[in-house]
Amino acid sequence: MKARLYESPSELVRLLEPGLPAWLRSLEGFAPFHDYYRRIPPDLGRFEFASEIHFSDLRVDGFLCHPVWGAHAEQVEASVDRVVARMPPASRPSWTHAQRLAERIGLMAPELKVLVSSFWLALDAASIRAHRGPGVFYFTLRDHQVTALPAAERVFSRRVERLCEVLLGGRYSPARTATLQVVASRARPSHRLAHVGVDVGDGGGGRPPRLKTYFFGTLSDHLALCRDLRAGAGMKAFLQELSALERWFGDERLTLVLDLEAERMVRVDLELYFDLDRSRENRALREALFGLPMLRRALPEARLDSVRKLFARGKQARQMEGYVTAYQYASHLKVSRLEGQPPQWKLYLCYGAIA
Repeated sequence: MKARLYESPSELVRLLEPGLPAWLRSLEGFAPFHDYYRRIPPDLGRFEFASEIHFSDLRVDGFLCHPVWGAHAEQVEASVDRVVARMPPASRPSWTHAQRLAERIGLMAPELKVLVSSFWLALDAASIRAHRGPGVFYFTLRDHQVTALPAAERVFSRRVERLCEVLLGGRYSPARTATLQVVASRARPSHRLAHVGVDVGDGGGGRPPRLKTYFFGTLSDHLALCRDLRAGAGMKAFLQELSALERWFGDERLTLVLDLEAERMVRVDLELYFDLDRSRENRALREALFGLPMLRRALPEARLDSVRKLFARGKQARQMEGYVTAYQYASHLKVSRLEGQPPQWKLYLCYGAIA
């Protein structure tokens, strides 16, 4: 008999919650998260989705994912429409951006579809509480498609520019790719574009949409790139503290996000991953990261230790009889620093199902 899907992604997360530390399970932000994800069609729970926990104020953001490669691209629009149909009528107009972008994905040229593995919809805590649609969207690029390109095109190419046109629609201009162009001109050997996204702004006459660009590379290459850019004293001190981790991360690929103003860094995000298949080998790396002073200041000691153990545990799976196997894992930590502000840390939990 074919295994059944869970009634919603929320039910899948509920099944797995016992594997989380008690303080995470009891966060107030998970109540609206569950209310929102109960409205997501069951088949979208097959694809990986995520929660994002902010250490500073313990709010909970969320992400939905849909594959794009192959025939999946033509299914994105119908999937988004099914989500919108299950939302409260008053909130459905807030999904206009998502619906228009989903339509453009279906119309992408084949050479663009093959470059993209998945389409992510990001939901902040305020949107989740109000059942509003997402305001930030991402394409994740297929690794083997990008690494097959000449080195100069792994960060920015004509195909990447065309993906930016899809994300921005009629509001595209070459000036919006300035960060991509700056990084491409300074890229180190390990650098390549990992994700490209758009923050759509307010959709009116105020803040315009802006591209969000994520770069894979080693920590050493990321820090070398950042040192090539202008930065204030606080940002330089932040980067210097992170350099203590270089020997531990070695050739592990991490993700760097940059916001630049005239080639000056105004924001740096670094996503710190652990290879789930090398959990035992990564013990020294975990100890080095969780001993970092700026991370130790982000959470009380007991809570931080429970997060460390969550990473050490790796992927956790559970199954109800007759249903597909559900899984969750701690994906990564992200540290963000805005110019003039202290570092902010976040934990990402990923969920999915295996038929």
